Amino acid sequence: MGSLIDGVERALLGVLLCDHVRVPEAAHLDPADFGTAAHGRIFQALRDVAGTLPAAIGINAVMHLVAAATGDPAIPADRLLALALTAPEPRFTAVYARMVHEAATLAALAAHAERDPAYGPGPDGGSTPSDAAAVHRRALGYALAAHVAALHRPPPDPYAMTAADPAALTAAGRREQEILAELLQDRDRIHDVRSWLAAEAFAPGPHRDVYAAMAAVADRGEPVTDLVLAWELARRHTFRPHRTAPAPAAAAAAPPAAAHPAVRICARVEPGTAARLGRQLVEENARAPLAAAVAAINARPRMRAWYPSDPRGPAAKPARRTARGDVP
Repeated sequence: MGSLIDGVERALLGVLLCDHVRVPEAAHLDPADFGTAAHGRIFQALRDVAGTLPAAIGINAVMHLVAAATGDPAIPADRLLALALTAPEPRFTAVYARMVHEAATLAALAAHAERDPAYGPGPDGGSTPSDAAAVHRRALGYALAAHVAALHRPPPDPYAMTAADPAALTAAGRREQEILAELLQDRDRIHDVRSWLAAEAFAPGPHRDVYAAMAAVADRGEPVTDLVLAWELARRHTFRPHRTAPAPAAAAAAPPAAAHPAVRICARVEPGTAARLGRQLVEENARAPLAAAVAAINARPRMRAWYPSDPRGPAAKPARRTARGDVP
């Protein structure tokens, strides 16, 4: 399996090869922004050729012209055709171009952070800088390095199993899995529930992470595909706030597969499951704070009928007259 950034670059090049009139949508990119030199050469060839091609031209002709423009015998037309045949929808060209640009920017920032003296250990061999600003700069540098490393690893799979024993899930956990099952099997369904089902309705953990990533992608108007969702999951996983700066070795090491916020959905669910079970999650989240408040009130000590400081007890309480003037 290729890396996450490799999949994004292949998706972008594929849509541009399928529809060369969309090359201007990636005009802000530079061949050096691509993590693979071959991908950079293909992009440069596309920019050189696209302006000279008519809008109506056969895809095979485009492949041969671009392959010839690369000047690289290792990039034949058949390789370009394979990219085009596996490309996503061309109308989302700008989304994949944004991802390539984001990866290049992060790599440049990470390289700049490594040159900061605060990034490495101090002159005395210690690992903690002396001033707070240096601590924050080093933590930022480690976060950038971790994210760049995550982009060059296989993407987090939104279907990967995170619970060793699904039977160990609580009733709420099983409901959350069924909601995600429908949303992952019918990607357009997220637009129906994200306006009223908040991510906070899910318990903290992979279910909430996957739903929050899907909602964020949908809010931006981007396609909720496996690749875009994996990109969002990787970004959220590596850019969580750090209380302390991680060690450099830990930042470069690949996290275990189970650390990626993901969930495997296998069983087919009935349409409308997300709306029906999502309503139950919202109701439970509304009742939970009320139940906690009632429990806190019931746990308070009740006031006695007399003043505790008066040794005479209840007899010391003043009599209360009624409207008729008698004492009850």
